[in-house]
Amino acid sequence: MPMTSINVAEWSVEQVADWLSGLGPTVARYVPALRERGLDGAKLLTLRCDDLEYLGVHVIGHQELLLEAVEHLRNFCVARLALRVSVLATGLARSLAAHCDARLETQTLADVASTVHAVKPLVCWLDRWSLCGSGLSERKAALLKLSLEAATCAQRDRFAEQPARAVAAAAAATAATADYIIQVVHYMRPVRGAARAGRRRRRRRHRRHRRLHHTGSTLHATGSRSSPRGPSPPPPPPPPPPPTTSYR
Repeated sequence: MPMTSINVAEWSVEQVADWLSGLGPTVARYVPALRERGLDGAKLLTLRCDDLEYLGVHVIGHQELLLEAVEHLRNFCVARLALRVSVLATGLARSLAAHCDARLETQTLADVASTVHAVKPLVCWLDRWSLCGSGLSERKAALLKLSLEAATCAQRDRFAEQPARAVAAAAAATAATADYIIQVVHYMRPVRGAARAGRRRRRRRHRRHRRLHHTGSTLHATGSRSSPRGPSPPPPPPPPPPPTTSYR
């Protein structure tokens, strides 16, 4: 089955290995070890720097290359799911805009079900993929509320006064929320790139400090480094000048 036809979280170990091999020879060198560790799609999407250390990827540049590729993969998944929700919700709202006072037809109920079904995987992604300060947690709650509202109004068609109008309003708000998520995913990339650069500098400082500490401990154990001493003694005085001899 082609990798583009299924959810990334459902990729097998071999499909992940094929994707990693396509990132170039720098990452392809780690594919046998990652395959042996059982890195599948679900683990790939939650990959972090500490995980790469455990998996044998110790070079910082290689870690950054792999993590950036995984982040682009996450962004693609979230944007694709949000785009699907936006398209379905926009179509539902437009179909009901012309006759908001009419009863809901069978096709409209099917469209409501499709929209609600598309919201579920997007909400699951937002649960596992958090952006601090981006407001996505509020948008996730809004998606759940709007989906429940649309489904409730559609099921209670005969009891609601204007079910089509209520469903159209919920669908329009759902589309706007999905569009906002797409914009956040797009515009947060430079910010996350700066955050990655900061994390890279901190890791380099930590590794440099760890190497210096290890070198100092080794020298102290072998006796190459002397214990701390006081101030150095003053230099010896210069030798006296040679005696002068007169010849007569």
